[in-house]
Amino acid sequence: MTETLTVQFQGPRPKIVALIGPTQNTNAFVRAHRKHTLEGCIVVSIGGGSLRSDYDVETGMPVKTQPEELGAKLIELQRRRIELADEVYVVNQTGRVGEGTQAEIDYATSLGKPVHYLEEPT
Repeated sequence: MTETLTVQFQGPRPKIVALIGPTQNTNAFVRAHRKHTLEGCIVVSIGGGSLRSDYDVETGMPVKTQPEELGAKLIELQRRRIELADEVYVVNQTGRVGEGTQAEIDYATSLGKPVHYLEEPT
């Protein structure tokens, strides 16, 4: 039998921040995650510690070569993270924002989510 554990928290729910952006620089994602956590936020982000898709890690194949169906599922999962979040933080260390990240920014904006950037987009 599964036991249910209920925890009572004090104060308001912490802000939820979704991290998005190119994952080539994993250190920037780790720093952004740490920064927001230390500010008392709940952080939702991609990956299982590696900041790459599970498919990429397990098969060694870059995300761009993954099957189309899996790519669509991962995009959908990222959209659910954005929906869950109170705000979005773009981890764009070089200021660059690619097509995929821009699509996520546009989605967040369409939902009225505030979007913040590590670096102002170029």
